[in-house]
Amino acid sequence: SIVSHQLRSPLSSIRWSLDLFLTGRLGEVSQQQKEYLDIVYDNNERMLKLVNDLLNVSRIEQGRLVLKQEKFNVVALVVKIMEELKPLVQASNIKLFYEDAGPDSIIINGDETYLGR
Repeated sequence: SIVSHQLRSPLSSIRWSLDLFLTGRLGEVSQQQKEYLDIVYDNNERMLKLVNDLLNVSRIEQGRLVLKQEKFNVVALVVKIMEELKPLVQASNIKLFYEDAGPDSIIINGDETYLGR
């Protein structure tokens, strides 16, 4: 838990700095620079998610993890996760596809955030 909190601070600082570059508040960046900054931003976000996962493991071990119970569309969640994974999938030279053979919407009750992880 302590290590996770220590990792979050610099990762959050990196996110804030990248945001300054990507929004143009520190001056213009070329298209190629923006592409590289987007990659760094995405990887920083992945690292933040991993650190948050470590914190959640600690919460689970301590019996302090609180899950929300709310209705959400699990099909939309799958499509969203696939979009988020697209850069990683392409970089890994693998194929990931979703075959739409069912309804556009399947509503379930649970914690969308944790199911997505």
